[in-house]
Amino acid sequence: MGLADRIAVMHQGRIVQEAAPAEVYRRPRSMFVGGFVGSPPMNFLRLPIRQGVVRLGSLELRPPAGADGMVVLGVRPEDLAPVVDGFGFRVQVVEPLGSHLLLTGAAEDQKLRVVVPPDTAVRAGDTIALRPDLAHVAWMHPETGEALEPS
Repeated sequence: MGLADRIAVMHQGRIVQEAAPAEVYRRPRSMFVGGFVGSPPMNFLRLPIRQGVVRLGSLELRPPAGADGMVVLGVRPEDLAPVVDGFGFRVQVVEPLGSHLLLTGAAEDQKLRVVVPPDTAVRAGDTIALRPDLAHVAWMHPETGEALEPS
């Protein structure tokens, strides 16, 4: 990604996305691309839609028009921030990596990885509240894994 001005991501012998590296990273066209590009990869939370909204802790998120029943919320580990009021994240592992901490744990009974500043006061066993940067989330179809267009 650092050496090219355009990249192509292939899956099962076909190109599934071709664009500038930053676009592929920020706007993956599928769960495959979001999970393949980036380290750690994009997180995916399968969530129910009720009365047109997705409830995630104290947050109410509006999925794209046409999404029905279930949806997958894709969010990069660095796009989740510790906050006072958000959704609960049970920390299982804290990895100090110098410039940041990599937290591994669970939210909504699903695995999640989160990148936070190195001075964040957190230990394994803690439950903290997180909030996604809504400008950088991706909505995916739960069966096809394809990106849903924002409303």
